[in-house]
Amino acid sequence: MISPGVLNMHRHWIGLVALVFLSVGLRAQQRGATGGTLTSEQQQGRRIFQTRCAMCHVGAEPGTEMRTEQAGAGGPMGPVLSRARLSDEAAVRDKIRQGGPRMPGYQYALKDAQIAQLMAFLKTVEAPLTRLSVTRPGE
Repeated sequence: MISPGVLNMHRHWIGLVALVFLSVGLRAQQRGATGGTLTSEQQQGRRIFQTRCAMCHVGAEPGTEMRTEQAGAGGPMGPVLSRARLSDEAAVRDKIRQGGPRMPGYQYALKDAQIAQLMAFLKTVEAPLTRLSVTRPGE
């Protein structure tokens, strides 16, 4: 028969192992576009990307499939967005604010802080990005 002290010690170890597995599982849920953990700012930027940018800057299935750089022109209307395209960050911010012939400007729809969040997310996107999983509202 196992003594109560040994049984209690086994329970503590089982609890500790369960806690470790739980924390690993929670961190895996927070993985970003590149497999790394996104900060709060990057998560907000990802949400902005999904609601404001994905419809034109992804492949055939908006919000889910994103063409690779090697695959060609990019999304249905605009280029694939990734860290590689952020070499002139000021120009990208200006393009987001002012828009262009095929892109609306977001100077009145997005605050500077939101554009900063979007830029923070885009810096996590390594080229080529092949998938962007969709986060539904409330998830």
